[in-house]
Amino acid sequence: MRFLVDTTGCIDTVMVIKDPGYGMAEELKRVIMLSSGKWEPALLESGKRSDRFEDNLLLSW
Repeated sequence: MRFLVDTTGCIDTVMVIKDPGYGMAEELKRVIMLSSGKWEPALLESGKRSDRFEDNLLLSW
């Protein structure tokens, strides 16, 4: 999954790279959006900036 954290710590542009099916992609997007506003934006010498976050999730049952 991949999403953008803007300069205010809000999440934007959530993308699921590989959809495992069974409605999991939409649920993952929903859960990630619940944490919007709680992220720390990336810092650069000139101040805060938007940055992309990408991670693999391991699902097992």
